[in-house]
Parts: sequence; C-alpha cells; structure tokens
Amino acid sequence: MTARKVRRCRQGNIMGDGLSDIELLVTKLDLEQKRVQLQERDRHVQPHGSMELRAVHLLIEKLRLEKMRDTLKKRRAFEQGRQPGRVGFIRAL
Repeated sequence: MTARKVRRCRQGNIMGDGLSDIELLVTKLDLEQKRVQLQERDRHVQPHGSMELRAVHLLIEKLRLEKMRDTLKKRRAFEQGRQPGRVGFIRAL
C-alpha cells in the first residue's frame, strides 16, 4: 500500500471509512519491510540513511500516532457514556 493510499484512507471517518486495525497493521508491516530494504541498500551509500528512508520512518510514526489518537478518542467517548461515531446517543443509566 502506497503512502498516498494510506493518506486517502485515513482521511475517512474515524469510525467508518478509515483503515481497519488489520489494514493498519499490514500497512505498518509493509513500511517496516521497506525500511529494512532501504537500510540495507543505503548502508554503503549514505551513513545516515536516505531521504526516502526518513520518509518511511515518518510514515510509520504517523500511523502509530493516528492509531493512538483514535484509541484515545474512543476511550474518552466511552468514559463519557457515548458510543463513538454516533450522534445524539443517550447515556445509558
């Protein structure tokens, strides 16, 4: 999955159109594989890694932070008695 596709998928609704947990995991694994390949390729060329390698690092970190943000939003909504993704949900007594 390309970075563009990841961005396009993540622009969807938090609960609806976004990437599922499995898709996020697969995307992260793909990026990790690409990171390892780039490290192997760039080891002899550039001592600190290429710009492409840094971009992959940033994408991995971005996915991790987005997942954390989504989890916190869901937890906060649950603690407030709301069901995430629903408008006007009445608090259960």
